[in-house]
Amino acid sequence: MSGFTTTRFECIDPAKNKKAFYTLSTGHGLFCFMLIRCWGRIGGRGHRLTKCFASEAEMLLEYERLCRKRRQRRYSLTD
Repeated sequence: MSGFTTTRFECIDPAKNKKAFYTLSTGHGLFCFMLIRCWGRIGGRGHRLTKCFASEAEMLLEYERLCRKRRQRRYSLTD
């Protein structure tokens, strides 16, 4: 995924036995702007969903919406 920017969130709550990750990758594919979402339990394989957008502005709106949603659900940004 050369040329893609990746943002990773994690949510760890020992009381609830929760160890989750959520990754957003944005970039330009061959025919569209792409937003790739990966999520699952830390250490697991996880799930993946790719969505294409006609414009970069549409992709960035969805990216910002998903980042807000993760923060509301107590995920923290990791490097």
